[in-house]
Amino acid sequence: MEGIRYIGSDVVPEYLEYAKSLTPPEFEFHLVEGLSIPAPDGVADFVTFFSVMTHLHHHESFIYLREAARVLKPGGLAIVSFLEVLNPTLEWHLDDTVTNYEQGGLGHLNAFIEEPVMRLWAKKVGLKTLEVFHAGTNFVPLTSPIHFDDGQVFTDRVDVGQSVAVLQR
Repeated sequence: MEGIRYIGSDVVPEYLEYAKSLTPPEFEFHLVEGLSIPAPDGVADFVTFFSVMTHLHHHESFIYLREAARVLKPGGLAIVSFLEVLNPTLEWHLDDTVTNYEQGGLGHLNAFIEEPVMRLWAKKVGLKTLEVFHAGTNFVPLTSPIHFDDGQVFTDRVDVGQSVAVLQR
């Protein structure tokens, strides 16, 4: 894709291999072990964290957000998804997490961040909160309808199942 430089990273090698199989060969993918973004300062137009901060401790999420601010160009955007336990459409995550833990089957951390905390973290790392879209709100515009197996059809906009903050450097 001419004019686009894409760098993807993950902690799971299989996810990186799968992503490589679906994207142009010039896209870069990096296995990361720490809490850093493998890019120099001030080079990115966009940084996205989808279902990343939902599985990190708060201090780790803050460090990643600081990393996003570091790699973003002035005016660049960070798109961050997060789980708000106070959001009625997401509170089942807490129930599910507790049940799985009590049954000895919790395979990963589910972390909850409320909007005021996300706004505070953004401010502390030098990012401006442009918008917060709450889970349960159909805010992603569609170019064509989506048909689900249960018969549900979305034609105009859809929810992504998590709250999303749009932050700007």
